[in-house]
Amino acid sequence: MPDQESTLKTLCEQMLDTLRQIQPSISPNEQKRLMRGFMADMYQLGLLTLRTAVLRQSPIVAQWISASRPLIERNLTGIVVYVANTEESIPDALEYGGWAGICEHRSALEFLFDFFQGAQPGLTYDVLGLDTLDEELHKFAFDGYIEPDRVPTSIPHSHWWWYPDEVTDGSV
Repeated sequence: MPDQESTLKTLCEQMLDTLRQIQPSISPNEQKRLMRGFMADMYQLGLLTLRTAVLRQSPIVAQWISASRPLIERNLTGIVVYVANTEESIPDALEYGGWAGICEHRSALEFLFDFFQGAQPGLTYDVLGLDTLDEELHKFAFDGYIEPDRVPTSIPHSHWWWYPDEVTDGSV
């Protein structure tokens, strides 16, 4: 567990540092690059805390959430752009076998919601445009299908984009 706590601490510090670097004064391309890095780390944080549930309740995570809240608020537009870029990349992901990357992006967003649920009023599906992204994912899920044995073991079934066979009623 000490190694996992060390990894958790390093990851949370890195994510906080990345959020602090995203400033209106830097170029839009640099903002996008930093947001992609932040969301990639969010995906890793989500997986780590799912694999070891006690880490989710760690003071390290609580402190990170508290310190990140104003930075998440400041960067909502960057998160919206990340959602839009993910949606726009679906055709290329299908063509070039990158569906797992799309699923990772969507899971990162879901992990973000999980960590900040109730703590970040501006962070909603409507504000971020996740309903539109989910409609697109649902539409193409079978085209980008991933074999079940290739889905990371700690991904919950509530992340339905990894498990299209389990979505049977046409809802998202």
